[in-house]
Amino acid sequence: MIRASLLLAAAISVHACPAAAGCEKPEPPACTSWYDQFNSAYDLDGCKRDLEYYKDEVKEFGECVKKAGETAEKELKKAAENFERRAAKGVAGQ
Repeated sequence: MIRASLLLAAAISVHACPAAAGCEKPEPPACTSWYDQFNSAYDLDGCKRDLEYYKDEVKEFGECVKKAGETAEKELKKAAENFERRAAKGVAGQ
């Protein structure tokens, strides 16, 4: 039961705060939030390139978060095993 609670807590913390896991969430290109038409074909192409770059960054971010979650789960499993090993020995003096 303790192990399941610890695994859930770790999973929530990694997904709630990926920046803490070393992953930096990218911001959408500013040009995608404007409502007016593009001033030129050059502006349109530039925004399209920015969007493609953003797409790649989002993919990398997702991979980073996934890796961070996997690493955290491995660390948590080891910590829970260590805790259970120590807990099985009981409390000193009792």
